[in-house]
Amino acid sequence: MRIHDVMSPPRVICQPGESLRCALLKMQFEEVDQVPVVYKDRLIGVLHRSDVVKVVGYEHPTMLEDLRLMDPLVETMCPIPAVVSAGDPVSAAAMYMDVFDLNSVPVIDDERALIGVVTQSDVVTAAIPLFELAEKAEEQALDRIAA
Repeated sequence: MRIHDVMSPPRVICQPGESLRCALLKMQFEEVDQVPVVYKDRLIGVLHRSDVVKVVGYEHPTMLEDLRLMDPLVETMCPIPAVVSAGDPVSAAAMYMDVFDLNSVPVIDDERALIGVVTQSDVVTAAIPLFELAEKAEEQALDRIAA
């Protein structure tokens, strides 16, 4: 199974000049923990909620009181995020999620244009038929042993 089989459009994106406050509001509204940062249709980074926590020092900053939230997000984002291509196997996204503790991975084309995202939910949904096949094979093997 390939990334293009399970990916979806990004729910939210940010531009590099946007403030941390703006990005955090978008993340809260869309209920996501990370947001791709795009400039001229190219993925240039990803901002994670944990990146914001590192800047302000706590999980739920008071939006209007913390001036650090007015900083441009480009100063805080991860500039070289883990990415996959549409033709990559779904296991590549799953590996990045596991190794880097990510909830989603951006999907890019050959010019680094953001074309989608793969979420943990997408990976699990893709794996369900495989689990069902494995369970069926296990049941058949046990039936043969018992016969």
